[in-house]
Amino acid sequence: MGWEIIKDEEREIIGFFCNTADICFGPIIYNDEHMLEKQELYNHFIDNDPRNLSENEIRNEVHDLVKQRED
Repeated sequence: MGWEIIKDEEREIIGFFCNTADICFGPIIYNDEHMLEKQELYNHFIDNDPRNLSENEIRNEVHDLVKQRED
């Protein structure tokens, strides 16, 4: 029972999916401006399972991660 990150390099989008139920969840993250790496997102969410977060909470976490990178 776990989750993974799926990244479409061509369209520059990232998303989450449950690898037990094979179901995507959360918002689509448009990565064209941020250039976030899958490992970076995984490390950020490792202690806070994104399956337990709302779409807005995931979006806010990603936004905070991007802001940290800019500082």
